[in-house]
Amino acid sequence: MAIPRSTTPEPEGGTNVIHLLTSSVSQAAATHTYRPFVDPLDLHNLWWWTLIPLALGISMAYKAVRLQDLSKYWQQSLLMTGQVVGGMIGLAVAAYIIVELIVYRLG
Repeated sequence: MAIPRSTTPEPEGGTNVIHLLTSSVSQAAATHTYRPFVDPLDLHNLWWWTLIPLALGISMAYKAVRLQDLSKYWQQSLLMTGQVVGGMIGLAVAAYIIVELIVYRLG
């Protein structure tokens, strides 16, 4: 059994989804407008600053569930945020020491 074809005529040259997507992206690039949730922010050099709000959000959610008394909620959330950020900095320093100093001398 044959699948029925659409009765809608195709434009000349045919239109495909890839062409539609790339033309909308190139139009946005030409107008230099920012579209939230569609165009990513240009934070390639500053991506590590996103660690602080990420750690704060995770610690706020964790402490909201785990604390029995919320009188010290913000103090505990900020303390945990500092611990997470400090741990990430410590892991980065340890990785730097291992890769740049130890492995470099072995190779």
